Amino acid sequence: MIDAASRQDFRGLLMRQDQVLEQTARKPGAVHCDLETLAARTQFAWIRKAVGLVDEIARLIRRNIQKTIALDAMILELRAA
Repeated sequence: MIDAASRQDFRGLLMRQDQVLEQTARKPGAVHCDLETLAARTQFAWIRKAVGLVDEIARLIRRNIQKTIALDAMILELRAA
């Protein structure tokens, strides 16, 4: 059984995928090759973690936190993963 957070994460990934596919349709070769390379080197768990961190930053930005510090922390955490 998939929990609500996982469903929301997956829904967000699908929405982002739709946006990427729309951009790819406009520039068939440019984005598609980059996505294939990235997909071959990236694990789903890392993508899920990245989406969660971006969602957390979006929530924190609404509370007027320092964007640069939050983005730096996200980058460091993703590099370590």
